[in-house]
Amino acid sequence: MLVFDPTQPAHDHTDIPRGAVVTLGNFDGVHRGHATLVSTAVHLAHALGNLPVLALALDPHPRSLLGQALPAPLTTLEDRLALLRQAGATEAGVLRTSPTLLSWDADTFFQKVLVESLNSKGLVEGENFCFGRSRAGTIDTLKKLCPLSDIHLSVVAPVSETAGEISSTRIRAALAEGKVDLAARLLNRPYRLRGLVIHGAHRGRTIGFPTANLAGRTVVPAAGVYACIATLPDGSTLPAATHIGPAPTFGDTLPRIEAHLLDFSGNLYGLDLALDFLAQVRQPQQFPSPQALMAQMNQDIDHIRPICLNHLHKGSAP
Repeated sequence: MLVFDPTQPAHDHTDIPRGAVVTLGNFDGVHRGHATLVSTAVHLAHALGNLPVLALALDPHPRSLLGQALPAPLTTLEDRLALLRQAGATEAGVLRTSPTLLSWDADTFFQKVLVESLNSKGLVEGENFCFGRSRAGTIDTLKKLCPLSDIHLSVVAPVSETAGEISSTRIRAALAEGKVDLAARLLNRPYRLRGLVIHGAHRGRTIGFPTANLAGRTVVPAAGVYACIATLPDGSTLPAATHIGPAPTFGDTLPRIEAHLLDFSGNLYGLDLALDFLAQVRQPQQFPSPQALMAQMNQDIDHIRPICLNHLHKGSAP
């Protein structure tokens, strides 16, 4: 992983592209608005002579260094960088935040990061971008500083769709309501939950539906049953019926993430699993008996399988 810490000596950054068009941000989710920043940077880079495009994601989140509570991320850092490259960045890396970095005023941040360390030829940011101590630097600040250092600045307006501006906050709200179809529209791809497969109650095996229990590393959607695509560590994909929430039929009140991978047998304990959420098929409910639950799960799978297979078929189409 490419890591850039501008508080360290320049010789520590030999792998950082210099003279690039740069875009900085948290990029949580790498939603359609973030992708527009990268595509704008690509266009600017071409206009300036086919320069590289460098996307830098701030990590850790500056608010965490200020003692502020943060929600779970929409994407792991590794996925975030991969998605930025998929969006068109020549290179994506981490801008390492630290108390020292956050203590720099806007002018110092601009000079040390964008001018001295990166020798940036272009900069692309959204209208609400802020930087420097107390977030005092704004787009107006950049409009004054960039021409002085021969940096071409491009400011991107917020990206909106039917119901309003696309943002990480709005995607979280959609997931909190189980609206994974809306989240997918804002992300321009299905929402992905990543987690480590852990031991659960082992109840699924006893009723014929073994599940992979996940300790989620990203935002967990609302309780319900979902059609998902599971991606295994080897890159293979399978349809999955995923239940989120407690298991009231068995008197279990602890919320869980349980994925039943269709047509799979094997041991996934301790491995990283990704679930791409395609649709919510029903709300959680309590059943009068395990047999009634089994009957409903068979119906769920009959509903989920064609949703997943259709998605996989579209994904493999030329």
